[in-house]
Amino acid sequence: MKTTLCYLFLICFGIETKAQNTFSYQFSEQIEIGLKNNPSSEAYQNAAKRYCEIGQYKKAKLTLEAAVSQKQIELNGTDSIMLKSYNIYNARPKILLHAKNKQIVVLNEDPSDPQHRTFTESMLLEFYNNGFRYLAIESLQQNDKLIHSKKYPTLKSSVYANEPQLSNLMRTALGIGFKLIACVSNKNKVNNKQAFIKAKIIAKVLKQDSKAKILVLCNASSLYENNAMGSEKTMVENLKEITGIDPLTINQVKYMDGSSRELSNAVMRKLILFESSILINDQGQYFTTLDRNTQWDISLFHPFPKYVFNRPAWITSGVARLFKEIPNKPEAISYPYLVMMYLENEFASTDAVPVDVIEIENENDKKQVALYLGNYQLVMQDKNGKKVIQKFAVEYKQP
Repeated sequence: MKTTLCYLFLICFGIETKAQNTFSYQFSEQIEIGLKNNPSSEAYQNAAKRYCEIGQYKKAKLTLEAAVSQKQIELNGTDSIMLKSYNIYNARPKILLHAKNKQIVVLNEDPSDPQHRTFTESMLLEFYNNGFRYLAIESLQQNDKLIHSKKYPTLKSSVYANEPQLSNLMRTALGIGFKLIACVSNKNKVNNKQAFIKAKIIAKVLKQDSKAKILVLCNASSLYENNAMGSEKTMVENLKEITGIDPLTINQVKYMDGSSRELSNAVMRKLILFESSILINDQGQYFTTLDRNTQWDISLFHPFPKYVFNRPAWITSGVARLFKEIPNKPEAISYPYLVMMYLENEFASTDAVPVDVIEIENENDKKQVALYLGNYQLVMQDKNGKKVIQKFAVEYKQP
């Protein structure tokens, strides 16, 4: 029987007084003011994080670039020849094939580029089908004791839980059947012990189940395998020593795109990419860096984003989300306003995390939301705190 995809929109207007924790999100204007009042390095990082939470990914990149004045260097002739010796391959099938016989696979991420989280989400089902049952997330907090029974994350789940793509990653993993592992210690505050403690948390899974297969999403430098970050060992280094297992390590952070091709590093400027890719030469060697750095096994390249409905296309690439137009602005609220899409079964929780958050800046801003099939509560809220809620459904309808 042929199935047609239909979208149903059930609209119930009304000013909502329920204590949903929506003002944990900030508007671009508020983020800009905060940065002007405190232009420190930490403030630029926090501003980029805030922009990502409301879907302003390009503003996040521009903010980080404004914090660091860095001259772009061209590749020399030798490097250009070496780079040309590699062929470009679609990353997903190659990574999944290589990971199939591995017990631990580690990807890193940068909080200022949620595409890293969406790409990881896009491979979860295949990892599960290949025997992986655990997803260890370095930013996951241990104080969310109910995450597995609820089957969805809350604001307590992570310091980055406000960012929808991380919560979507966790939501999808829980729905598939993964057990989430919080690789962060809330008890020990000694920084130089943190990497060891995180590795011990992952190793504990293997102590309980020696055949367990674990997917790990970690911070940028936690991935390094050979003590390149100084005198202290990284999480992966400690993990290798404790378990005796050599994990497959995939670096998504080394070659991140900038806000434009011109502001990206020399390798990214040379590559023409149409999808998330890895490089392999004729000898079957994976590209890591131009100097063949062995701190990780594979460098992963994400293409410069294409925009669909004023959103980067990667938000729906390889995952079960669809772009959908939102209703017109109600008269009760003013520009700019935030659109927050909560799954209906999660909405009763005051610390629920939306599936998507976007900022509508003016009447010409025609962004669309990216949603899974399901029933939602659409929350529109302006900077004065006025809030309107509408029911919103995306579902299959049999013809």
